Amino acid sequence: MGYDIERFVGYVNDGLLCCICRDVLENPLQAPCEHAYCTSCIQGWLVHHHNCPEDRQALDLSMLRPLFRSEMICKVEEVRHEMESRLDSQRRHMVQKESLLKNEIEELKSQMSRVMSDVRTLLAAERLHRQDLEQAELEKRELVELLKSLQRDGYAGSNIAEGSIRKSSGSRTLARLDSIKRKPREVTVI
Repeated sequence: MGYDIERFVGYVNDGLLCCICRDVLENPLQAPCEHAYCTSCIQGWLVHHHNCPEDRQALDLSMLRPLFRSEMICKVEEVRHEMESRLDSQRRHMVQKESLLKNEIEELKSQMSRVMSDVRTLLAAERLHRQDLEQAELEKRELVELLKSLQRDGYAGSNIAEGSIRKSSGSRTLARLDSIKRKPREVTVI
């Protein structure tokens, strides 16, 4: 029986597993077909069978040779190189993805900045529009007051049409009307 695979941290290469017990090789022996087994596993197998448990080629105890540590180390090195290559490939992929994501973030920030600028412009335009509306409402109220004042002072529609305007109180009302006409509109931009 081999070493329990659960004792190992991380990935264990299939080349280091016994073909019979599927645990990590213990005192490994290798057949001419290159399959490896734990010594105890293959000896137990060959008591009842005379072939390789993997490919069914003829096999007996005399054909087995010890799998030297150097061969196992070579297999481990191959696996290590393969894993490093995969890691490097994944690192490059991650760096590319990170670069793409940074570019997308910068583009989104730029778009957001333009949108915020547009929103500020729209808000300023709305503020100006509201100020214009308030100014127009104020002028409307002043005109309504002026009309009421003219009616109170006796300038009904017929009198105005006939040209009979009293100069004493009418001059104040007309001066007020002129001031409304000439009043400059003040606009505050924020």
